[in-house]
Amino acid sequence: MTLKKRIYLVITGAIVFILTAPVILLVANGYRYDFGQNRIIKTGTLVVRSAPRDAVVTLNHDGVSATTPVTKRFLLPGRYEITITKDGYRPWHKSLTISEGLVTFVPKRDAQVPLILSSTVTTLISTTTRDLLDSGNGVFALDQNAIWSLSSSAPSRQAILSTTTLLQATGLAAYQLDGLGEPNFLLEGSASGWHLRGSSFNPVESDQNRFLDATQVVGLLPTGELLRTNGTESLALDAAVLGFSVNGGQIYYLKQSEDGTVGFWRVDGDGQKFPILPSLPEYASSQIIFADDNKIFLLSDRRLFSMENGTLSSLSTGVDSAQWEPELKNFILVRGREISLFDPVRKEDALVYQASANLDGAVYNQTTNFIFATEGKSIIAVEVDALERPNIYVLEQTQSPNPKFVVNEDGSRLYYLDGANLKGLQIR
Repeated sequence: MTLKKRIYLVITGAIVFILTAPVILLVANGYRYDFGQNRIIKTGTLVVRSAPRDAVVTLNHDGVSATTPVTKRFLLPGRYEITITKDGYRPWHKSLTISEGLVTFVPKRDAQVPLILSSTVTTLISTTTRDLLDSGNGVFALDQNAIWSLSSSAPSRQAILSTTTLLQATGLAAYQLDGLGEPNFLLEGSASGWHLRGSSFNPVESDQNRFLDATQVVGLLPTGELLRTNGTESLALDAAVLGFSVNGGQIYYLKQSEDGTVGFWRVDGDGQKFPILPSLPEYASSQIIFADDNKIFLLSDRRLFSMENGTLSSLSTGVDSAQWEPELKNFILVRGREISLFDPVRKEDALVYQASANLDGAVYNQTTNFIFATEGKSIIAVEVDALERPNIYVLEQTQSPNPKFVVNEDGSRLYYLDGANLKGLQIR
């Protein structure tokens, strides 16, 4: 090869490198040319995780990967339809936006898409169950002359107490452990209730009983007296009480004055009473709700109020039930056939689901990010997503409308009471 040809090749190679190097660098750093917009744009990344793993991810009906977890780079910004499928499980769909230079996590960072079994497995556990209780520290059933602890990992139960006295109980009101690790239950009866501590039964005169602490019980007498009971000793805290709630070792209650007005009061552990609001609007029913930082809300006659600095402010109307969820920093509101999220700070209401029948028993599960509820004779699971269309699944058809149910912590198992039939339902 002559010197002239060598010089030519070197110069040509240099020119090609100068022209292509920027393009290579741009491509390597995630830039692409968008012919639709006639400009260079930075691509985005999609990360998908599912439980269980090894699910097929499809973007805009084109197979992306055979298994999860999936990381798909160099996606042009825009809207995408994502579908996750796996044999034996129901498909999961979502519309999402890929943004320039950003990573989009599905469902979100450090979370997994919870896949629901296509055929849920139902197990009949008992045909004589009277009540079901989710205490937050365990799930319990009242059945014949025993209290049973229900397993969170299998459709099974274990008797933790058996005595003929339990035949008089109609329901389980509350549960907690005392300082010695002994189980404490509050039992409901047709005439009176009981405080079951270890193996000893203490009758409780009052109704609507709640634990104040590990040993003390608070309840209402039919005459309107607010009663605090410790073992066999009882103390009347106040009279003409219409309703109460317990939070942080203190009792908050609604009291009717002699002139007929209703005020909101607090009583501490020493029995000292403090007025919070001297006068409330007239109501037929009311519920006291506590949120983060001990903020107080009232649900009165289907109207949700906030209570702050001695002022009552109306937030929302037509509310059948309101449940504060610390993880969401929102209320879950049920209004007839609708479930919505309500932000009390911004006073914003976002519809999550609209049903064909009235809803009841809405429960949020943090692990799955689903709200479980009953819709007539159906038990449903609704994904919490107020921005995009949520995934909605019918888990079970029941004989009785709106059966009582509980969901375990990881959202894999559900127990429900269909009449007197206690059933376990594996859903993941």
